Amino acid sequence: MSDSRKILRSHEGLVETHILKSKSENPFDLVAAVRDHWTTLRAKGLAAAIPNQVLLATENKPGVLVYMFKWSNGSSRELARQDPAVRALEERIQEGGDPIASESNLNEVYQGFDYQKFPDVGGIELLKGKCNCLINLDGAEVEIELNVANGFVLMHRAPGRDVDQDGSREMYVSIIDHGGDCGGAGHAFRHLGEMAAPGTEAHAAGAGLSEVSIRVGQNKELPQYGLIRANSTDQDFPATAMWVVHWRIWTPAGTLITDPKVPLVFGPTTVMHYPPVGTEFHSNNGPVALVHEESGQVVGTLTPRELTAFDIVVTKDDEIPSVVLNQCPAALVDLFNSRMQLTTPPTPVAVGQHMMIYVDDVPDSKRFYGAVLGLEHVYEVMGRNAYSVGETLIMLHPGDWPFGGPRPPSPGWGVEVYLAVDDVDSSTEALRREGYQVIQEPTDEPWGERDAGVLDPDGYHVFLTQSSPRSWIHRLPFFHP
Repeated sequence: MSDSRKILRSHEGLVETHILKSKSENPFDLVAAVRDHWTTLRAKGLAAAIPNQVLLATENKPGVLVYMFKWSNGSSRELARQDPAVRALEERIQEGGDPIASESNLNEVYQGFDYQKFPDVGGIELLKGKCNCLINLDGAEVEIELNVANGFVLMHRAPGRDVDQDGSREMYVSIIDHGGDCGGAGHAFRHLGEMAAPGTEAHAAGAGLSEVSIRVGQNKELPQYGLIRANSTDQDFPATAMWVVHWRIWTPAGTLITDPKVPLVFGPTTVMHYPPVGTEFHSNNGPVALVHEESGQVVGTLTPRELTAFDIVVTKDDEIPSVVLNQCPAALVDLFNSRMQLTTPPTPVAVGQHMMIYVDDVPDSKRFYGAVLGLEHVYEVMGRNAYSVGETLIMLHPGDWPFGGPRPPSPGWGVEVYLAVDDVDSSTEALRREGYQVIQEPTDEPWGERDAGVLDPDGYHVFLTQSSPRSWIHRLPFFHP
C-alpha cells in the first residue's frame, strides 16, 4: 500500500468504545463499575489485554467517562450476554452513568508514531510477534516446521538520523530479547538426548520425549539488531527495514543454537510505519548449521522463513538518552547495504544491471575476474562474489546447476561476456601467459571493434573488445570506454 493511513492493524471489529456521564457527583463509583466490568471479562477470557482505556474528564466536562476495550474473539460478545455476572455489571454501569455515545465493531488502525517521520527520541517497544522456520535434523526422516504463534519482541529504537553519513536517514533498533513457544515437534528431537552426557537431564529426556513444547529464543551472546532506512529524502516513510538475529532453541533433549558465524537475516522489506506492526519479513537466508550446544556437534540445519510483529503492547520514550543502545554498529550497515544490492530490482541497461554466472571453483573464478582481469570486487555475501564493470555487476554464484536436468558439459554455451579494454592484443597475451585458453585471436570486426575471446575457469566465453570511434557502440547512451 502506498499510504500507511489505509493500513488496518485489525480486521475483526472487536473494539468497543462507550462515553458515559456519571449520574452522581462522585464519578469514581462509575469508574469502579467499569473497571470491574473489564476485570470480569478478562477473568472469563472474554476481553483482550489491550487496548483498554478508561478516561475521565474532571474539569470542562466533569463526570464524563470514556471506556474502551477489545473482545477476545467474535463469539465473546454473545457469551457475555449469556453470563449472569457480566449482565449484572452492565446493569451496574447503567445505574451509575447515562450513555452519551457508543461505538462497536471498531478496528484498530493506528498505534505508534508519525507515518512520515522517524521518532526524534529513542525509546523502548514491547511487541507481540510470530516467526517460523524449517529444521532438518541429521538422522530424522521428516522435515520439522516450528511455528511460534504468540511470541514477543523487546527492542530499543534509536532516534532517526543519518547513521552512516551517506545522506539517507536511518533508525537503528537494538533487539534486547525475543522468543516464544511452539509445540508438537518434541518427538522429532528424541535422538538428540543421546548426545548429552549420561546421567544428565537432557540425556534422560531423550528416551521418553513425546509431543512437548519447544522454545525458540534469542542467543544473547551474539548481536541482534535491525536497521530501517528511508527510501527518500523528503520523508522517512516508506522505508526499507531488515532484522538480524541468532537463535537458541530449548528442547528437553538439550539446547540447540544456530551457527554463530551466520546470522539469520529477515528482509530487506518495505515498511510504511514504525513500529512495523503487520509487516511480514521473509528471509532468503537459506539453511544454516544447527549445533547441539552441550556436545558442540552439528546436528542439522535450520532455514528461517518469516518474522512478523502483530501487536504493540508497550511503547515508551527514553527519559535519558542511551549512548550504547543508540550506537549503530558498522557491521549492520555493511550487511544492510550488501543485502540491498542483492534485492535491488533490475534496472534498464542504460543505468546498469547484473548477470549471474554459476561457477564450480569460487577461488579460481575470483582470481580470473579479480586478479587477472582487474575487475573491482564489490562485495561477497552468502558465497556470492560481485565484480563491478562500470555500472554492471558480474556475480559469481557457487553451487550446482540450478535449472534442472543434467548440467551442460560447457556451461558457457550460448553466453558471452564482453569487457571493454584499452589494448586487446596486450590483454590477450597477458591472459595466455596466465594459462587461460584463447578461443579467438584479436580480430578486427566489420562493425568497428577489435575483439578477442578467452575461456574463464568454467568455460564461459569472455570477449575483450577495443572500440574505434566509428564503432556503432559509441552511439549508445550507456557506453563507457
